[in-house]
Amino acid sequence: MDAVKRDYVECVQKLGKYADVIVVNVSSPNTPGLRSLQASKPLTDLLGSVVVAANDVARARKPKVVVKVSPDSDSPQAIRDISAAVKASGVAGVIVANTTVTRPAFLTTSPQTTEEEKRIVAEEAGGYSGPALFPRTLKLVEEFRRQLGANIEVVASGGVQNGRDAIECVKHGASAVMGYTGMVYGGVGWFGRMASELAEEVEKIQTEVRRLKVAGAAVINDETYGRE
Repeated sequence: MDAVKRDYVECVQKLGKYADVIVVNVSSPNTPGLRSLQASKPLTDLLGSVVVAANDVARARKPKVVVKVSPDSDSPQAIRDISAAVKASGVAGVIVANTTVTRPAFLTTSPQTTEEEKRIVAEEAGGYSGPALFPRTLKLVEEFRRQLGANIEVVASGGVQNGRDAIECVKHGASAVMGYTGMVYGGVGWFGRMASELAEEVEKIQTEVRRLKVAGAAVINDETYGRE
């Protein structure tokens, strides 16, 4: 564990002066043994060391530290342990979440799925992301927000495809939203589409709020004056 902390701290010492945010990734499924660092004690020790190193960086505005966790560490106890480590170490936020090693059954149920694709799903290791991960992202964001309270950032990541998805993440407690798979398949125009879709979703929400205010005012007015 001491060697692990030295590696992370050295990275902060060398790169921290160039960064506004430092992400401590303890959740990549492609690095054997890495996810074991999400256990309560090692995670608390590791994050504490990184936060101290970040605060020692020679720049006026110190980089913020966030931790990226696995969607497969989704048991109530795992979420409590990770949240406790985040709060105890002074980390600014948590990214929920990395890719998953699970493989939803529907991935291979399409008649168009080739035998080679079925073999890949069945045999090959590595992280899976995309739309199938999105429901779990929402659930985890909600759980981590409940555990962490209002003062620690919760960043949603996993299966976000459009502006509607991003708004759903915010509704479930996300402070910010990240997208990757959607951008890979959507190309560079994805960013512009996301901005337009977000604006449309916000306008829908504002319209509904205005409608409710008018309806509420009408009810109050009727209750106040309609019975005379």
